[in-house]
Amino acid sequence: IDALRDQPEDAWEPLRHLSIQYRLYPSVSFSVFPDKVEVYWILPGTRSDEGHGLHAVYVRDQPETEQERAALDEAVRFGCEDIVNAEDLWITGQSEPGLRAPGGPGYVVFGRNEPVVQHFHARFREQIGDESLAGPPDARFRGD
Repeated sequence: IDALRDQPEDAWEPLRHLSIQYRLYPSVSFSVFPDKVEVYWILPGTRSDEGHGLHAVYVRDQPETEQERAALDEAVRFGCEDIVNAEDLWITGQSEPGLRAPGGPGYVVFGRNEPVVQHFHARFREQIGDESLAGPPDARFRGD
């Protein structure tokens, strides 16, 4: 940002430094980057405590060199393994059993940095018509 202060706004390229996130309720996520789009599908399993994920990457330009291919592979690996698996899925696996346990919390409050999760649960409440879900419309969900 500091480097942009001395440049005219029409020279800025903010999309080179951002990702845009879209969610297709209830289980599809699109992450749009300058050079690729990643799609994640979350699919139910055969039990209530089971799910499956599918991930696809669509690149704007095919890698032309082995170095470009390696950089793309590393970016995909980093996103899948270091972010989604090691952070998102790990914390879900650690917290969900506590939410389902007898005596678990009646609700969870999501922070301001989780608008997608807030939106998901607001749409979920609409779909099931459960008025017993207390709290602000986009900030809480029941843990049971």
